[in-house]
Amino acid sequence: MRSKAVVVMAALSATLVTGGWLVGRGLQGQGAGATANGARLFDEVLQHVTRYYVDSVGVDSLYRGALSGMVRELGDPHSAVLSADRLRR
Repeated sequence: MRSKAVVVMAALSATLVTGGWLVGRGLQGQGAGATANGARLFDEVLQHVTRYYVDSVGVDSLYRGALSGMVRELGDPHSAVLSADRLRR
């Protein structure tokens, strides 16, 4: 059961990262409205996944996966997303 959850999270993270990369490439050079359009598209994908995905996935875990994927795409080994607990430590 745990391995299924890991596979689902990996697939969702890859989808969100790939989608974000494609959106970013499509929005380059489009001015101030590009940020609003990117945020709107992200919200639409998030709603679609939470409503129609086969398994139920929490919105919090989708956001964490998206954040982790975004930082991973930077390619900087010194950048990371820290949980509140880890940040306190």
